[in-house]
Amino acid sequence: MSRVIAVIVNWNGREETLACLASLAASRRPPEQTIVVDNGSADGSVAAIKGAFPAVDVLALPRNHNFAGGANRGLRRALALGADYVWLLNNDVTVAEDALQQLLAAAEGANAGIAGPRVRTPPADDELGAWWDFERGRILPAYAGRQAEAQGIVDVDYVWGCAMLLRSDLLRRVGLLDERYVAYFEDADLCRRAQVAGYRVVATTEALVWHAGSHSADRRPLWQTWRRAVGRLRFYWTHAGRRQRPGLVAWTVCREWPLLLAGMVGRFGVRTRARTGARTRGRVSTDASNPNGGKG
Repeated sequence: MSRVIAVIVNWNGREETLACLASLAASRRPPEQTIVVDNGSADGSVAAIKGAFPAVDVLALPRNHNFAGGANRGLRRALALGADYVWLLNNDVTVAEDALQQLLAAAEGANAGIAGPRVRTPPADDELGAWWDFERGRILPAYAGRQAEAQGIVDVDYVWGCAMLLRSDLLRRVGLLDERYVAYFEDADLCRRAQVAGYRVVATTEALVWHAGSHSADRRPLWQTWRRAVGRLRFYWTHAGRRQRPGLVAWTVCREWPLLLAGMVGRFGVRTRARTGARTRGRVSTDASNPNGGKG
């Protein structure tokens, strides 16, 4: 029997994470073990999770390592614990009671490196992953609005990172998530690397999860939107062909230049305030230690 370990990344999402864990616990075929990586939450998440689900392995990080950084710490622990598959989940996902059972059957039946479920995100239709369009710089949702055309296991280029089942040998061969993708496209990058290495990426209509949406993005919308634009640029530059790169990068910059500019201005402002604050704290510390203001 394959050993599956679930990895959930949490950042100030206590209630969402508790709901996710409850849905896993109610599964017909739950994971053998669940790891929650807490990215330095300040909302009491760690204590709440340990209290409600004492069997869950909580990896509490002192600060936010973003999704990819937090996920990689969980993935490394899962691999060290002997996982055959790792089920990487967003904390705002809840799963149908047979979701893991169906995902595992799809991955093993198709000999796939990555398997994804139907993702239901209100108010949109169910989604089954996506296909690449390197000619126009797009990622096209597979069977969007046409789920009747897909039955059972279907090959796709990319499954959503909110609920992807990953073979351990895939992770050991192609590596973990690329942490340079701070908020978006890290899952697309991993799927692309899997394909290049010869692994199948599949989705199955038989597995269902519900994705509430990105609450982290809601808390910092400009920052997240900027990171999406930067992630898109990095993805196309890394994976497009040499002849396609200039056009794709130019197209992305022209499409999203206001977001890129706003993000650069915002980051400059944050760094400037941080440097100013550090200098101010340094002066306060010096003045406090010398009542004469450093004049002897």
